[in-house]
Amino acid sequence: MYSVYSSNLFSIIFPAIHGYFWLIVISLFIVIGKHARWAQQHQFDAVQHQQQLLQQKHFHHAHHAHHTAHRHHQLQELEI
Repeated sequence: MYSVYSSNLFSIIFPAIHGYFWLIVISLFIVIGKHARWAQQHQFDAVQHQQQLLQQKHFHHAHHAHHTAHRHHQLQELEI
C-alpha cells in the first residue's frame, strides 16, 4: 500500500522537479561550496578563539565571579 502510494506521488512530483533539477543541483553545489569555505574559516576562527580563551581563562573566571556576585546583589536589592 505504502510503496504504491509513494510511487504514485513520485510520478506526480518527479516531472515537476525534473525541470528544476539542474537548477536545484547547481544551487546546492553553490550553497555547499560557500558553506564549506565558511566552515573552514569558522573552524580557523574557533581555534584562534580557543587559544585566546586559554590565555584569558584566569581573567574570565575572575570577571565572571565578580559579575555573578554583582548580579546576585542586584537580585537581593530587588527582593527587598
